[in-house]
Amino acid sequence: MLKNINIPFIKYRYFFIAISALLFVASVVVISTKGFNYGIDFEGGTQVNFKTPAPVALEDVRAAAGEVGAAIAERPTEEQAALASYGKMLGIAFQLVDDALDYSGDSAKLGKSVGDDFREGKITLPVILAYRRGSDEERAFWRRTIADGDITDADLDQAMSLIQSHNAIKATLERARHYGSMAKDALAIFRESKAKSALLDVVDFSTSRAN
Repeated sequence: MLKNINIPFIKYRYFFIAISALLFVASVVVISTKGFNYGIDFEGGTQVNFKTPAPVALEDVRAAAGEVGAAIAERPTEEQAALASYGKMLGIAFQLVDDALDYSGDSAKLGKSVGDDFREGKITLPVILAYRRGSDEERAFWRRTIADGDITDADLDQAMSLIQSHNAIKATLERARHYGSMAKDALAIFRESKAKSALLDVVDFSTSRAN
């Protein structure tokens, strides 16, 4: 189908690569409306899984958002793989910052009410870390609120206090920056250009939202 379109792909290849960033942003919006969650075994250890009602795995959505520009431009396989990795790592970094902001940010910066993830019973990384590092009494709190959905008006303040006391926000943001670095590393095969700079800037924006 694409082969029948008369477009000078080589000349405009970096334009199409830059489109990937826009499609990534669109994928984040779709993911946020579909739901993004982790899995946790409250009776034993923890396991991190992504759960969504969408038929396509979130990792695949992110990778496709990064890869599509290079695919449209008919770039070599290694460039398509690099941008797929970029999209996936950037998506994880963006989401981890969002998870941290839900317990430490402000509503204007977050774009939603602080504590929405908690009230909706979403098991995000700050919760997982606070649970794993907490006492038996603290773990009972997380089982009641997150697993059972028994949440009182005062529980959000308690949740935020536990997350802060166990440095879960700091740890989550450190992991976000790690994935951001991996996203940047994926772009190393491309020469310096305005399009590459734009994609690097997207990483910096995504990981600096908590500052």
